[in-house]
Amino acid sequence: MKTFFIIDDHALLKRGVSEFVEKSGKWKCSGSASSFDEAISKLKTMQSPELFPNVIIVDVNIEGEKNGFALVKEILNFQKGAKCLVYSMYTSAGIIAQSFECGATGFISKSASEKEFLTALLTVADGSRYIEQSLVSSFIAYGNILSSLTKRERQVLDLILQNKSNAEIADSLGIQKRAIENYISRIYTKVGCKNHLELENKFLK
Repeated sequence: MKTFFIIDDHALLKRGVSEFVEKSGKWKCSGSASSFDEAISKLKTMQSPELFPNVIIVDVNIEGEKNGFALVKEILNFQKGAKCLVYSMYTSAGIIAQSFECGATGFISKSASEKEFLTALLTVADGSRYIEQSLVSSFIAYGNILSSLTKRERQVLDLILQNKSNAEIADSLGIQKRAIENYISRIYTKVGCKNHLELENKFLK
């Protein structure tokens, strides 16, 4: 029987998902957590091959300052080959892209059907990438948009989507704030947005 570990700061939802998956008869819940620190602490006690879960279900929004993307990265830092399925109430292509960039193996939304959720779990457990089927076309379109950006523009976009200020972006990339403003202007033009709010709605909602 395959095992899963779930990380979500909504207790009722976490319990509901766990009970549903276990009722399928093919899965056993090996643990759960509500925050970044709790998840890391528990998973580090399960690092042996016979104890580590086959799939870790990670909500993007969890308790504390660090989100689910940072959590996936940290899990992979100490457990190479860990398989993480990101699930979220948000379904934008930008969220999906960030999920895979941080090392997740799959993405499923919280509005997906029960059947597809189980399909995603099995696919990820087998080591294959999974994207919720209804979101594939928008994800491909997002990839086409990103291909029009330069490497630096993509770096700036990623930091914008992490809610970094222009000053923080400039500091992070080691360039002048005015240069950041120019990059942002070009990004707006290429992706068809007029301001930061439209950018967030396009890629993070």
